[in-house]
Parts: sequence; structure tokens; C-alpha cells
Amino acid sequence: MANFYFKNFPFIKYSFGDNEPEVYFQKLSAAIDLFDDIKQNVSFTTKQTILDFERPDTLSYRLYNTVDYYWTFFLLNDKLRESGWPLHTDREQEIIEERYPHWSFITTGFFSGLLSKDQELFVTGVGVSAYAYVVKSDPSLGQIVLAPTFEKQSLVDIDNPRVPMSQSEVNLYFPSIQALTFETNDVEYTLSGAFGPNSTTKEYLGVHHWEDTDGEYGQIDPLVQNTTGLKRITFKDNLQKRNQDIREIAVIRPGVINQIAGEFQKLIKS
Repeated sequence: MANFYFKNFPFIKYSFGDNEPEVYFQKLSAAIDLFDDIKQNVSFTTKQTILDFERPDTLSYRLYNTVDYYWTFFLLNDKLRESGWPLHTDREQEIIEERYPHWSFITTGFFSGLLSKDQELFVTGVGVSAYAYVVKSDPSLGQIVLAPTFEKQSLVDIDNPRVPMSQSEVNLYFPSIQALTFETNDVEYTLSGAFGPNSTTKEYLGVHHWEDTDGEYGQIDPLVQNTTGLKRITFKDNLQKRNQDIREIAVIRPGVINQIAGEFQKLIKS
């Protein structure tokens, strides 16, 4: 189905390696301003929602009774080129867990400038005395993203204080983390959780940002965690909202699609 889009792209000499001979290949960077002009003309476009499980070719067929015009969606919508086609809803959770696989710890303690990536942490809570490391930290949110080293403190062997910790144990006990301890420049620091036993969650349920009642980004004092009037937007919330936004696109009206696609090919060929 890609042939219609590329059929009039010009050919140029191109080498696919430093020591490879030049061959003729289509100039994929060929671009024109036609679609930028169309974006500004509402008489040529209309709004459309990408349905769940719908592909570019099937949307083209639904609108135009042919799969040939799938490429117009990408030229007309910057967000599709930047973010790609929206995820199917049954893939959202899988992708969310892949992108945010760690743990989020929220504290009112001060740690700006004290933590570095991969720094070791000793984490404690109800039923847990284990080791983790810093994935990233954001003092403006009071949030530390951490991952387990899969070691815990032995309660019986003082000569070998660390013993292996299984993934099932991590899943069971890490949500109970209420404090973490670390050492920086030979000084030991302990940070307490801001919300007691609810201070640690899976990373995708951690704070992406806070929003006010108008949906604008809000700011908090991380040393107080007073969120009155603000809504917590998690990484999961943000991805799902962004995915839904990508579904709402502009498309060329069926009555003018043949004319515009033909003009595009003529301009590319010229």
C-alpha cells in the first residue's frame, strides 16, 4: 500500500556505506508545503476519531473506500509523526508497565543534590529491610524512583548480612516501604515517606505532575506535600490521556481526497 505514496518521489544517487558503490534510490526527504496549507483550510478537512484496533490502512478504507490514502493522516497531523499511531486499549497497560517498571517513593525530606543515579539505598517498612538503588529523583516533586537490587537484610546471619530477595518478595513487600537510608560524603541520611504506608507505589502510579482545576500544571512544596486544590496525575494517567489525544485527528474530507492526493503527486514529481 506504500507504493501510491512513494511512486513519484525523485531518484538520487546514494551510497549505503563508506565503501559501497552509489545506487539510485528514492529521495525520502522530499517535502512540499501542500499539506501545511491544507491544515489552515477547514473546508478541506474534518475531525475524526481513530477507533480501537484501527490501523492507518483500515481507517483509509473506512473513509475513502481504499487503503491508498493512509499516508495523508501522518502529513496532516504532527502528533502522529511525533508519537506514532495510538496504542490499542488492551496494549496500554502492557506498555505502561514496560515504560515504568520501577517503584515510586514520595517523601517530605530534603534530598536535592544528595542523590545520584544508581546510588544504593537501604529501604525499610512493614516486613521489609532490603536494598535498592536510585533510578532517578525529582526534588521538585519529592519523588525518588528506585529499583530493587534483589538483596535483603538477613535477620539471623550477622556474618552475611545480605541474602537474596526474590521478585515475588519484592512485589509483596516494596509497597510497604516507609523510609529509605543512604550515605553521601560519609554522612548518613534517612528520608521518611510522606504518606506513611502509602508512600511507595509502582512507578506508573507515581507522580508525573500535579494539575489545578483548570487542567494546568500545578506546583507543590515538596517539603510539605500540601496538594490542596491539585489533582495527582500519574505516569499511567498521562500516557492514557496522551494516547486518547492522539486518537483525535484531522483528515481530508472524502469529497476532495482524490484531488489533493493527485496534486501532491504532481508536486512531488515536478
